[in-house]
Amino acid sequence: MKQNIAELLHKRSDLSEYLVHFTRDRGNGSARDALMQILASGVIEARSNLGLAKELAEEFPGALEAAGLGQKCCCFTETPLEHCWSMVQDIAGRSRQFKPFGIVFSKDFGMKNALNPVWYLNTTQGTDHLTTPVLNIIESCRGHLEAGSKIGTKQDQSGEVLTQPRFEILRIA
Repeated sequence: MKQNIAELLHKRSDLSEYLVHFTRDRGNGSARDALMQILASGVIEARSNLGLAKELAEEFPGALEAAGLGQKCCCFTETPLEHCWSMVQDIAGRSRQFKPFGIVFSKDFGMKNALNPVWYLNTTQGTDHLTTPVLNIIESCRGHLEAGSKIGTKQDQSGEVLTQPRFEILRIA
């Protein structure tokens, strides 16, 4: 009998059925305060530009945000719950220090609410066979923005402004 992939994935101990958003201390409050704010508002805010197009977003924030291509993200881990302790350790080279405060969602709930897994590219020096083409496309976007080109310049038959295909990379970068 053929197996359902979703059922098989739920049985793997290296994958979690849950997504965890850890909070961290920030200049305006503690990780606990951040969790309390999330619970009170019902909102996890994407505040930080992340990813390969981070610098482009910081250089042209208005243009990218206006086109719905901002690079602000909030992060969730798929680490199995019994291993989440490892995510709040002081890890060498990590730019963010998470605290043992957070909120957990089922993956099903997350996917129904527009959460999407990160697409990882190996950025280890010497393994740029995928990273280089993506960065080249992002740099192409920079060139067009520096030249004053608008991101959405075409309209479809209904009058909706379409994103130029070149800029679509920013949806996944």
